[in-house]
Amino acid sequence: MDKKRLIHAVAGSGKTKTIIDDLDIDKRNLIITYTTTNQEEIRKRVINKYGQLPERTYIFGFFEFLYKFCLVPYYDQRFLGIDFNYKPKNNFDKNFFNQQRVIHFRLSNFLINKSDIDFLGRIDYFFDCVYIDEVQDFESYDFDWIKSLSNLNAKVWLLGDFYQKTYSTSRDGNKGSGIHKDRAKWLKELESFELDETSLMESYRCPANICDFVREKMKIQIFHHDENTIQSTVKFIDNQTEIDCIMSDDKIKKLFYQKSYNYNCNGQNWGDSKGGEFSDVCVILNPKTLDCFKKEHLSDLVPQTKNKFYVACTRTKGNLYFISEESINEYKKE
Repeated sequence: MDKKRLIHAVAGSGKTKTIIDDLDIDKRNLIITYTTTNQEEIRKRVINKYGQLPERTYIFGFFEFLYKFCLVPYYDQRFLGIDFNYKPKNNFDKNFFNQQRVIHFRLSNFLINKSDIDFLGRIDYFFDCVYIDEVQDFESYDFDWIKSLSNLNAKVWLLGDFYQKTYSTSRDGNKGSGIHKDRAKWLKELESFELDETSLMESYRCPANICDFVREKMKIQIFHHDENTIQSTVKFIDNQTEIDCIMSDDKIKKLFYQKSYNYNCNGQNWGDSKGGEFSDVCVILNPKTLDCFKKEHLSDLVPQTKNKFYVACTRTKGNLYFISEESINEYKKE
């Protein structure tokens, strides 16, 4: 297999395990991910396997790596960190810095366009293998920076699931806005990486009929790793007694389109549940999704909603229930 790979990893397919199993601790390894939660989870699992973090393996958050490893070593001047709160003054605002802080959504652009910063050469000098986790979350100039890694001599693996895009590393105007709404366009942009759609197409988390539901109703290709496992329940609940039983059972995670904090239950928002897994899940359907659900048009949901709904449905290791938002008004906090 080519040294530059884009590995499509469906929900629950063992993406993190794949990275950790591929590590050669005698080589110099770099693992980059976006969220702090995921960074710590990878670190914990690497330590669990090897007893400690291997001496030549480094795990970075994305902006931490850009700032500390790619930017700071090339400048004598002292920066004051990264500005994550900067708001552009107008459409002509192209500032890279604000009061000696680098603007986070311009950092990748700055690195790419500064001829005196050889971040690719520096990565090759220090690392043999580069793993980028949750690659679907990189947008705008951060996505351009990810694409530039195809020019490394080092081995580069990009791992992620286009349909699990619920975060965004950054946005800068309309830069790259259409790419992440169309899988074909996204793959075209990453064609310098060899596409692997088979290694991680099977979920170890979701039962077979959950995968069937996602594949048939949402047109997202996901399969269970063992078709002989016991089938779970996939059911829309409209009986009030059953609804009350589910809403009062804290062992069943309730996942909402938004504002889960408004309800008295063990709840979370669809997008925020990414990375989690639960014994049983109840997805609360907002009006638009409920309409698509009843008409069997879930595959026609707008990309952002479809992605979050897919994430919500694939958090379960057991049963998957659906309840309409309008049927649980009595559970709203006063």
